[in-house]
Amino acid sequence: MTGKLPVWTPSLKGHAVLLGLLLVFCAGLYFTFSFVTTRLPEPFKTQRPAPEATPWINR
Repeated sequence: MTGKLPVWTPSLKGHAVLLGLLLVFCAGLYFTFSFVTTRLPEPFKTQRPAPEATPWINR
């Protein structure tokens, strides 16, 4: 070691930016996937589970 400073040091601001970008990316991916799956043709549409299979869901 020659005593030089490291090229990159983690900071709280850097972590917050990275986590914020990751959150925006994942949310965008989720909403894009949700939008695309609602536009699928009839045999591939998402279906609601039967009430007998999910009694905790009040419909």
